Amino acid sequence: MVADTPTRSEQDSPLPALAHALSVAGHEVALQVQQGPNRSKRSVTRFADVLADRWRTERPDVVHACSTFAGTAAVKAARRVGVPVVYAVDESPVTADDAAVLAAADHVFAPYGGQRPALVRAGVPRWRMSVLPYGLDVNHFTPDGAGAETRAARRIVSVGSVEPGSGFGTPVAALPALRDTELVVVGGPAHGKHAGELRAYARTLGVADRLVLAGSVPRAELPTLLRSADLVVCTPWTASFGIAAVEAMACGVAVVANAVGGLADTVVHGVTGIQVAPRRPRELAAALRAVLGKRVVREQLGASGRDRAETRYSWNFVATQAVHAYQRVLRTP
Repeated sequence: MVADTPTRSEQDSPLPALAHALSVAGHEVALQVQQGPNRSKRSVTRFADVLADRWRTERPDVVHACSTFAGTAAVKAARRVGVPVVYAVDESPVTADDAAVLAAADHVFAPYGGQRPALVRAGVPRWRMSVLPYGLDVNHFTPDGAGAETRAARRIVSVGSVEPGSGFGTPVAALPALRDTELVVVGGPAHGKHAGELRAYARTLGVADRLVLAGSVPRAELPTLLRSADLVVCTPWTASFGIAAVEAMACGVAVVANAVGGLADTVVHGVTGIQVAPRRPRELAAALRAVLGKRVVREQLGASGRDRAETRYSWNFVATQAVHAYQRVLRTP
């Protein structure tokens, strides 16, 4: 497996967790990560040389590459030693920078189904792509355990980076319609420009006392906070995978989410949660009010969400899906 870490910590990357799951399943995995900010063509060539030299002596059956930089280097190296390459695009929109890697890869993974049309437009045939979602540790994110203390009768939690694209302004706008309900936003920066805008907006709506910007929470503590929620709301404006929804589902918490990006896959409307249109506070408020008012419905959605998280998004399941794709690539002449 080949990756680079220009902006994300290795802890935040899904690749080490996938590598571990594959290893536990009995597969030999070598994780090769290129550190550092340099992403020049010369750096790609140097990394490709390093990979090719290593693979000549320790030849892998298949190479799984993530990121444009790592994918470009992996393709160059793999062609020298005759090894197939599987390339995983990330949750952001497919760009022209991906074109060369997409054309050369033997198979392409997308984290959610909504990326398929963009891959087709980029020239990837449908038979050469499949969905490989991000996974999570379903033993860490679980309904079992205590929940954090709450200040109001009901709590809504939303998780993500505190920036306009995360769409936190929409649940803030819905808050006046929800009596005795607090909104806890988990993510940073808690004192940046957009955090200030959210606080000011809440003041104008008269709900500043019910908005909590909790800042970043250690991953070890996140399940406790999620379990304290009556609902988790995910309202990003732009397409992304939306792992927070899956984490909430794994904790047995019902989810109300925008029908965008990976959320359209993960949240099954009326089964594991409720889908709404982006940037429509009244629609969101109506959905939140309806589910908050029916405890039995919340519990049913939460239980179904836990089942879906265990069966479709555990790292064991994701690793099994990856292996099936590797095997198809190896069987293809």
